[in-house]
Amino acid sequence: NVCLSSSLLLLFLKTINVGHFYSDLYLFFQIPSIIARPFFLLAIGAIFYTAIVHPITYMATKSCLRWDWLVITLIWIYTLAIAVFIIFKKLDLSHPFFFILFFINFAPTIFFNIATLRALSSSGPGNGSQTLNLAKRKAFRIILSILMVLLVYYVPRLYVNLYAVIAPNDWNFLCYEVMIMLIPKFAEIAMPVIFLYSLRKLGV
Repeated sequence: NVCLSSSLLLLFLKTINVGHFYSDLYLFFQIPSIIARPFFLLAIGAIFYTAIVHPITYMATKSCLRWDWLVITLIWIYTLAIAVFIIFKKLDLSHPFFFILFFINFAPTIFFNIATLRALSSSGPGNGSQTLNLAKRKAFRIILSILMVLLVYYVPRLYVNLYAVIAPNDWNFLCYEVMIMLIPKFAEIAMPVIFLYSLRKLGV
């Protein structure tokens, strides 16, 4: 979110013609929002899936590996490498390379979250109609919130990119594109709030 706010500030300064707009600096702050965030969501989904569906494997690997620091380090190294490559190659945000990087982990992330939700809703003591216990309800809320954020984050971008390929000469669509692309921006900013709400930290 810090990178997102910085990129939006640079874009705002360009809009009002204040100072000099550094495109490389804008890309450097914008790329983590495009590359790192989807991979963090994928990592969270994969870890939750392993912990709930394959708990023995999760506990065995957790005892010998630090999941959190290992995942964070690898994702940031990958993101910074991509950022340097894109800036060096002078690629634009509309380049197909961005589209591939952004959507490459969409399907596996959705799979991990849906599979975990199914495991939570179908397993547990008692019959299937029995209310989930407190721990499972909490986990269900967290993963469901991640899935909601994923849909809000990905679907508008997917629609805009596909429509641009199907109807490249529809200039009227440009009027709606800006409004549609505001939806995933809301998801990016609201993501911490949704996680805190799922964890019952806001008291609402």
